[in-house]
Amino acid sequence: MTDAKRRLRAIARWLAYGQLLLVALFAIGLLLAESTGPSFLLLYAPRWPMLVTATVACAIAVWLRHRWLVGAQVVALLVAAFPVCGLRASLPARRSHDARASLRVRTWNVYFGKLGYDEVARALGDTRADVTVLQASREHVTEACQRRGLTLRADGEFAIESRLPIVRVEVPPPFEDGTPRMFVRYELETPGGRLALVSVHPFSPRHAIENGTQSGLASDATLRERQIAAAIENARGGGMPFVLVGDTNLPVGSAIARRRFEGLHDAFDDVGNGFGFTFPAKRPWMRIDRFLAGAGVRFLSVTASPRGPSDHRAVEAEIELAGSGG
Repeated sequence: MTDAKRRLRAIARWLAYGQLLLVALFAIGLLLAESTGPSFLLLYAPRWPMLVTATVACAIAVWLRHRWLVGAQVVALLVAAFPVCGLRASLPARRSHDARASLRVRTWNVYFGKLGYDEVARALGDTRADVTVLQASREHVTEACQRRGLTLRADGEFAIESRLPIVRVEVPPPFEDGTPRMFVRYELETPGGRLALVSVHPFSPRHAIENGTQSGLASDATLRERQIAAAIENARGGGMPFVLVGDTNLPVGSAIARRRFEGLHDAFDDVGNGFGFTFPAKRPWMRIDRFLAGAGVRFLSVTASPRGPSDHRAVEAEIELAGSGG
């Protein structure tokens, strides 16, 4: 073996070792999530480069003919794909024989219609969903929908368009310090009985990330957890099946999500396939627009829409209300 080839193999070996270390550090960072400044920033960083480097490292390990290194790189690739990037592979869900009803629900952060009010209204008119809930909406979106014959109920930045009767709407008061709770509860009359939809949009971490101070990141995470906790507490009240839906601003790996979503089931975890990324819409790398449900609700399908007139992609789920037999 020539000296040049030996050097090339040594470089390749260290690149493969470096990839293992990178995946391990990234996974540890996600475990820390919002608890430290660096891991907070890592939580909202693009993760697809990990898949690229992991694939290249696997090829390098095969070329080096190191069996243990090949095995280690395959494990690293699986870690990068599933826990880190949130890849899912689900079997098709079957409808229950005793189901009381099923319906399609769509959620969409429409970015205040900044990419076109009429385009947003046109997309809403084309949907097959029985119910569409919007976050980051505004009066111009409502007006554009009205021009197209759509009836949109708006409560601040939250809005809903429903083919089912809306029997109750609850807009919660702000917290004691005046901070808005950032959710609205809708109760719908479905063929299977009453269903609560709690549309959420806790504050974005964008400004905290731009400022980048440790104290700013910590207070931002605390506020977002406070808002999401209030929404979940509301959803669980009322003694009826519920779906918590919307832009949670909590990506895969969030410690807030691990704490607060305990006992709920996520549509994408249940029946999703692929990565389900929803933000940013042009080249998404985060899944922050979610469907979560408690007892009495089952997910049959969930899909993220192609890019539309927003910085988020819409997500649509088919849900089933459990029958009397459970």
